[in-house]
Amino acid sequence: TGSIVGEREGFADPLTWEDALALFDQPADLTEESIAASVFLGSEASIIDEMIGVMTGQGVTDQKNAAKLRAIGPLDITALPVLEDIFLTGSGAKEPFTAKIGSVPTKASQKLLGPLMSQIDDLMRRVESARDARLALKAAQRTHVLHQFARAFLDRYALEKQKRGWLDFDDLILKARALLTNPAVAAWVLYRIDGGIDHILVDEAQDTSPRQWDVIEKLAQEFTSGEGARPEVERTIFVVGDKKQSIYSFQGADPEAFDRMQAEFDRRLSATGTGLEKTELEYSFRSAESILRLVDIVFEGRASAGFSDTGQHRAFKSDLPGRVDLWSWIPKVDDSEDGPWTDPVDRPSPRHHSVVLANRIAQRIKAMIAGGETLPDDGDGTLIRRPVRPGD
Repeated sequence: TGSIVGEREGFADPLTWEDALALFDQPADLTEESIAASVFLGSEASIIDEMIGVMTGQGVTDQKNAAKLRAIGPLDITALPVLEDIFLTGSGAKEPFTAKIGSVPTKASQKLLGPLMSQIDDLMRRVESARDARLALKAAQRTHVLHQFARAFLDRYALEKQKRGWLDFDDLILKARALLTNPAVAAWVLYRIDGGIDHILVDEAQDTSPRQWDVIEKLAQEFTSGEGARPEVERTIFVVGDKKQSIYSFQGADPEAFDRMQAEFDRRLSATGTGLEKTELEYSFRSAESILRLVDIVFEGRASAGFSDTGQHRAFKSDLPGRVDLWSWIPKVDDSEDGPWTDPVDRPSPRHHSVVLANRIAQRIKAMIAGGETLPDDGDGTLIRRPVRPGD
């Protein structure tokens, strides 16, 4: 519900079922029945029964697939995920989610199935063709339900706030923006505000949302117009931010808005003859030269990630040694197993990838401390080496 409240503007207009399908480029008459009908033409039950009979007596792979086919219930939309699992390549394949023509079932079963293989291949191709529509329909269903719930929830949420005379943080932003953009009063409000604001400071600008930028832009409108309520006063806007540090979901943060507003203020200020000064802080006070060099090499030429094409990191503590260790990758685990019912619902299991990594880190720290490993320290201005401590 917190995410719904933060995105309330996106739920303002009712979303019809046809609109939900259109979001995923699907026709308005798409249904589960129409998708199933495009795959199951009438003879699939006998084809699957024949496959089960042959594959059950073959190797391990065919036996596993036969068991999956045997577990299929009615040949409707619910059967498609199982058939996709058997008949289509996986997400990591060279051509993901394509029909396994020539490889399913195995060669031994193909010989026994003989002429039926052409029908099996055709079935696999139809399963492949229907996959996108099936997933789109599922996504549209969830989207439509979400919008229906959001509309009912937001109406109730607004009513409860009104009863108590409350405003939340988003209300403050939205109402401030509405006040500054209302044609009936905006000009007067901006003129009066301009009489009392000399400087605007925007901190953590990479986490500023587009609607917050709207407020800032309106407040600074007179700053960049060349005249205001007090033309003798030089007013300034100072913005501090680093896109690399953006918390992308925080209050609707949009790092790209940082670039858009920088370009917009540059254009406006240039028109007034003052111009926008762009300054980068290249020095890092928290890391060592070797680590910073690696970061610069990895992100070289990737301005979209927030790294300048011209600047590089520079270590303020230039004499401080550093080291980069590369650890083996821990594969992501689909942790769907149920734990004890008394556990919190969000507690990961011991095999979860985050738990595996945390344990590995803890074991490494324990070994470093027990082994008496040292690290450089310049806390008192003199570079020394001291034993590793838990707080490090």
